[in-house]
Amino acid sequence: MFSEAFFASIHPMVVHFPIALLTVYALLELIPFKKVVSDPRWILAKRVLLFVGTFGIFVALSTGEERGGENLEPGTVLAYHSLFATITTWIFGLLAGSQFVMTVTIW
Repeated sequence: MFSEAFFASIHPMVVHFPIALLTVYALLELIPFKKVVSDPRWILAKRVLLFVGTFGIFVALSTGEERGGENLEPGTVLAYHSLFATITTWIFGLLAGSQFVMTVTIW
């Protein structure tokens, strides 16, 4: 349906949006805002950042896999890039999954 050239051109555009969202989410989780932590609006905002960022990172990972191919030589920059992208996707995917379960359980 889509060519490899399409994925090669879209990957750099797709990857930066989830990185920004997940960075803001991580900063909001790490910085202890005592007044903000218990406010339901901030909890919702953090969950939205996490869910949208995680969805975006799965899109970015899939476009990167299409772009990079499957023949990565070990030890190359592209191989490490792919490894760290996969690890980051798993970490934030598990975080989003746990937050989703907590959200569904509360409602």
